[in-house]
Amino acid sequence: MSDSEGTLPISDESVLPAAATTNEVNQWADIFYGLLVAPIRTIEILTDDEALGASYKTVVGAGVMVLLSNGISGCVDAATSGSRPSIAILLSVEFQAIVMWLALSAIVHIVCGWASKRDVSLRTSMVSVGWAFMPLIFAGPMSCFRSLGFAYNLLAAIPILWMCYLQWLVFNHALAIGPVRMFALLVLGPPLFIVTYLFWLSVAFVSIAQMFV
Repeated sequence: MSDSEGTLPISDESVLPAAATTNEVNQWADIFYGLLVAPIRTIEILTDDEALGASYKTVVGAGVMVLLSNGISGCVDAATSGSRPSIAILLSVEFQAIVMWLALSAIVHIVCGWASKRDVSLRTSMVSVGWAFMPLIFAGPMSCFRSLGFAYNLLAAIPILWMCYLQWLVFNHALAIGPVRMFALLVLGPPLFIVTYLFWLSVAFVSIAQMFV
């Protein structure tokens, strides 16, 4: 990517101009590469409605990342615990991942509506939160080092910590509310997330149960 072509180089960690636009970052491979080499810059784009220009295609791409990353991580966790990865385990992991993705996206969108100086659309929230799960993909390569014992536990924690860091960047750049209010959100956010998660989980189970009654 180059400035002469009217696009923004995602390898640059500079602050994203408020009115900047880019088309290339909407591509799945470009976002993946951007999160590897310039996570701050890429998250800035993913949380900016104007810069991202989120469409149905980008939301689907984020959903693919959610399913792929959590599916790999879930299979690795099952294998590590001594269980054979199965369709049932995979479906369970993917269902929980989708619920978590939608819940976090809703929180970003709703909180931005009343606590932030700018609005972030639900579509943009879904794209940015979904792509923040990307590091879990590397749980697969990390599983090759299971024979290292305790060292493997440290390596296995890297994708999870990396994911948490990207989610933090998403909230930080999306909300832009300052350190004090961000700290308050960290205190109130987890209970709100748990309530939201349990609510949608209950709705899903009730809907499934009604199909067999």
